[in-house]
Order: sequence, then C-alpha cells, then structure tokens
Amino acid sequence: MQNTSSEYKELVKQSGRTFKAKVICTFADGAQKIFTDSDIMQNGLKINDATSNEGSFDVGCAIIKELVLELDNSNKQLSDIDFSNAKFDVRIGLVIEQKYDGTTKTEWIKKGIYYTEEITENENFVSIVAYDAMAKFDKPYNSSLRFPQMLLSIFSDACTACGVPYSSLNFPNSTFYIQSKDFINENTTYRDIISYVAQLACCFVRIDVDGIAHMRWYEDTNREIIERQKISGNVTVTCALITPADEDSKTYIIGHSGYAVNIEDNPLVQGSVNSLATAFSDNILEKTITPFEGEVFSDLSIEAGDIATIYDYSGNAYKTYITSVTFNIDNKMQIACDTETFNEKNRAGGSQSATIIAMAKKQAEMQISEYDIRVQQMNQLATNAMGYYETIESQDDGSIICYMHDKENLSDSKTIWKKTVDGIFISSDGGKTYIAGVDKNGNAVLKILATEGIVADWINAGTLNGNTIIAGTLNGNAIKTGTLDAGQISSGSIDAGMIKTGTIKSSGTNPTSLLIAIH
Repeated sequence: MQNTSSEYKELVKQSGRTFKAKVICTFADGAQKIFTDSDIMQNGLKINDATSNEGSFDVGCAIIKELVLELDNSNKQLSDIDFSNAKFDVRIGLVIEQKYDGTTKTEWIKKGIYYTEEITENENFVSIVAYDAMAKFDKPYNSSLRFPQMLLSIFSDACTACGVPYSSLNFPNSTFYIQSKDFINENTTYRDIISYVAQLACCFVRIDVDGIAHMRWYEDTNREIIERQKISGNVTVTCALITPADEDSKTYIIGHSGYAVNIEDNPLVQGSVNSLATAFSDNILEKTITPFEGEVFSDLSIEAGDIATIYDYSGNAYKTYITSVTFNIDNKMQIACDTETFNEKNRAGGSQSATIIAMAKKQAEMQISEYDIRVQQMNQLATNAMGYYETIESQDDGSIICYMHDKENLSDSKTIWKKTVDGIFISSDGGKTYIAGVDKNGNAVLKILATEGIVADWINAGTLNGNTIIAGTLNGNAIKTGTLDAGQISSGSIDAGMIKTGTIKSSGTNPTSLLIAIH
C-alpha cells in the first residue's frame, strides 16, 4: 500500500471525488512531453497490477504490470511523435482542496514507470500498451555465474544482467545454496530464474513505482474495503508441495496434508529442501485465504500485494490477500483475491507466458581508491569551497523540490544538487543526467567510494584488490577463485566447507589458526 496523507484517506472514501492524471513521457532521444487529462481519452488510462496468476493463488510469481494509455489525436497533433522505446512515468492525483478562486490542491501518487511495448494508431487516438521493468527480465538466461551460489546471488545477478535495480538481498532463504546450474535450457529466461528464486523464498517479485525490484510477501495494511462483497467461502493452506524439475526426484512436503500450494518443476530445488520450511511456515502455512472479486471506489493507495479487510453482505469481516488490482481513472477499480477451491488442482507461478522485446543491459563501473588520497582531496575542496545558489520549485500539492547549484540562475549552472522526497541527486551537466546520489531506500550510487571502514552484511564486487586483508574469521560454504594473490594474509580463522582454487599466492601468512577442509 502506498503512503497517503490523512486528508487523502478521508476524501477517497467520499463520493464526488476528482482524480487527475499526469504522464511524463521521455522519448528515445531524451526529449520529454507531459500528457495531462486534456490529452487522455475518456477511460483512456488503465493499469493492470497482479502478484499471482489469474484464477489461482501462487507462490513465486514475477508478473509484469501493464499500462494502457489512449491519447487524443483528433487533430492529428500526435502524427509526428514517435512513441517507440518511450518511457512513461505515471502520476495520478486526488484533488484534496478546491479553492474559491478556482484553483485546486492535488495529492499526487506515483503509479509506476512503463516502457512502450505496442502502439496502435486509430482514427482519433493513439493507443499505447507499456510494461514495467519486469519485462526486462524476459530475455534468454545466459549468465556466467559460477555455481554453487546462494539464492541472493542468483537474484542479484539476474537483476544486474537485465539492468533492473533491486531494493535488498535480505529475503527469506536468501542464503540457501544451489549446487548446480544444470537447470539452464534454451527456453529459460531471466524472469523464470527470479521466479524460481521467489518460489523457494515463499515470496513474489514485484517492481515498485520507482522501477526497483523487490522480493517480498503480502503485507498487512490495516486497510478496510467498505463496499460489501460476495463471499463464497475460504480456504486454509496447510502445506506446500515442492517438486524439482528432475522427473526422477521426489516431491517435498512442507506442512501437513490438506489444502496445498504447489511449486512444480523448479530446477533450483536441490539439496536440503526441508531447510526452507521456516519461510513457508511464516508466510503461508495455516493462513486463511478468502477469495473474492469485486468493483470498489478507486483508491490509488491500494496495490496488489496488500492484505486488507473485506466485508460480506451480512457485515462479517474477512482479512484476505489482494492478488490483482485494475485501476481505470474514469471507472471503479477492480480488485480480487484469486484462489481455487479445495478440489481444484493448484498451479505453480514460475514460467511466464508474455513475450517481451529484450532491452539492452546497462553497464556500470565502480572504482575504489585509497582512503588517504581521498581525504586530502576532500580537505582541499572543503577549504576552498564556493557558496551555492538555491532555487525552490513549488509543486501543485504544496510540496517543493530544492535545487542547490553553482551559478545564480539554475539554467546557467553545471553542478546541481536536487533534493526531493525520493532522494538527493547530483548532476555535473546542468541537470541532463544525475550521476550520483542517495535514494529514499538508503541506496547510494557513487563514482568513487573511499572510506576508513565498511561494515556490511554482503559485498558484491567484480574485483577486490588489497595489500593486506585482516579478518577475525573468514567463513564460507564455498570459495572459488582462479588466483588468490596477496602480499600478506593475517587471519584469526579461515573456515570454509570447500575451497576450490587454481593458485593461492602469498609472501607471508600469519594466522592464529588456519582451519581448511579441502575436498
């Protein structure tokens, strides 16, 4: 569920509400155009959002969110516009104040970033179908990742290969090891891979409104759907049936017999599958699902992946999962919890059916320099620092965007710091591109990182160089390297289940204890 103000929460329940639309379109050449209500046809903005396949309650889905946008072209005003490879940043706003002078105050809510998939030109309008960043995973899986690997590494590698940022690698069963990549075949896609990972984590994969991939499960929102719904019963999940891709392998059962969610033909099902049980126990086992499907007054804050309370015609309350949401700016919103009856066969949500144009992988490089050199450079900058100018850009909802820049006029400036609720971003080309910054999730993008110390749960590095590596304990289930070349290795303990290496070179070792099991 998206966060909204108290004013919004009260007004959205009332009749006579007014929504506005703003679609920021960035074309392939970098040019931008903003489309508003006057440009959008009646019923011409629709968003389809889901966390499970239609008609079933699935674990592990990675479903593409879809935007359908119909733009007025009655005067042929769009004839010269090429929407191929365009990006659409969709904002929907609720008018929360109508002033006497006719002006309004609108609370805007992001509804996602989408990329052109299909364009249809009709007589009076242009129809565009666009998909969110989940579509970027629909390309053949050709990773060079070497196994054994943990689920978190498989997920992060897929995101990097497809150019999609991820929010966190802290998800259930993320450290479960997959021993072999024999699962790869010519039909396997990156979206299949992240779906397989999500199945074993008892999660789903979702792209948020900022285009970031999340591995997560349904979250309780304390939201009440006040319109009464037709309720025809519910089911309680008692077990998960997990079947490997290998036909000769056995099916694993987590829980006890009864109503099952099925995970079928997952090639990552290897090794001690029973160790995955905690995630399923926490997320789905003994949980009650109440299926329903209905139309409600539109509420921009409701998303697929929410847990909400619904009511039947007698006023009885049911807390259930929202697996799909269809928003139409000029109509009621369709929401549903899809699941099957006890007697219907469960389906898995691993393989996806959509065929998407593969998008190019974006490459990024990180440099890590010596700390003392960077401190000297920083001191020089601080000593001779120049003052900055500030420009405040007011938004129509009362919020502001603050720019700090190096010239009196923003348009003349090259160095710009842009401060928003979504993060602080730095540009060195007058705002054309932002090359560094920190976003609202705590993720940082930097050209060079120099620090005296790093405390981290995980570090993912292509190349790690160091003259001296000192560790109290270096633990690893598997350490694989072509060459480990260090001037000196000083460690309290190196404890690894398996070390596979071509060469270990060191001019000196000074371990307190060296515990190595070589297989």
